[in-house]
Amino acid sequence: MQEQAQNIIDSNLINFDTDVIDASNSQLVMVDFWAEWCGPCRSLGPILEQLVEDYGGSVKLVKIDADDQQNLCREYGVQSLPTVYFFSNGSVVEQFMGLQTEQDIRTLIDKHVVSDVDPVYQQAIAEYQNGNHDGAISILVQLIETEPDNDKPKQLLAGWLTTAERWEEAHTVVESLSDESKATPEYRAFTARLAFSESASGSLSNEDLIEAIRRDENDLDSRCQLADQLVVQQHYAEAMDQLIEVIKRDRGFKDDIARQSMIKVFHVLGGRGELVSKYRQLLARTLN
Repeated sequence: MQEQAQNIIDSNLINFDTDVIDASNSQLVMVDFWAEWCGPCRSLGPILEQLVEDYGGSVKLVKIDADDQQNLCREYGVQSLPTVYFFSNGSVVEQFMGLQTEQDIRTLIDKHVVSDVDPVYQQAIAEYQNGNHDGAISILVQLIETEPDNDKPKQLLAGWLTTAERWEEAHTVVESLSDESKATPEYRAFTARLAFSESASGSLSNEDLIEAIRRDENDLDSRCQLADQLVVQQHYAEAMDQLIEVIKRDRGFKDDIARQSMIKVFHVLGGRGELVSKYRQLLARTLN
């Protein structure tokens, strides 16, 4: 019962990164945008809570009151309620809108969690959640050595290595994934996030980059670096605004890097949703 309570929480803009983004490095996180007045929301809530109990520590439910957290709704392009996003390794990997059946949601969950609970895999997750990140990584490395064809621990390990800024190791793990995994939207989302994280790691702070742009609005390097930082911080709309501005000022800057970065942001966001649709249209208008 205590574990279930830890895996069903309310969150807000301030705690979102910790409750969702960081947590998704060790378990699948369902983010339920809901409101008290929404009838389908009240019907969906118990289904999601039951699924959390059924899947144990593999799945977490984070509830967002849409009336109180309108900034988060805008950030993630929420247009109707209920809307549920699934996060894994820091990125959106699935989403749905409206009331869904329990079986339909189970089908989505089963794509991203270990169906047969592997005690070694679960031990690694427990160690990571308890703060023993190096120990958790070592456990997964050993598991992968014994099960080299199992992509699940590889995907989890790549996320942990990215969080630890161990870029070379993360790339090696990602490249070892099967061709089947590499053909999925989740793979594109993760590799895009990895690229942004690696690029942003050597950048100045947001404040310094904003000041540089204030001094020179044509400082396109600073705009691109700021966009990288904003993507890592999950401020996708603000990041894409900077990239659009780069394209407007110099379409071919650094071999079209701004347009390429926009495409990577779309991958991070799962390639769909209101935010992706809005900025795809804006990008097309800017290019034409």
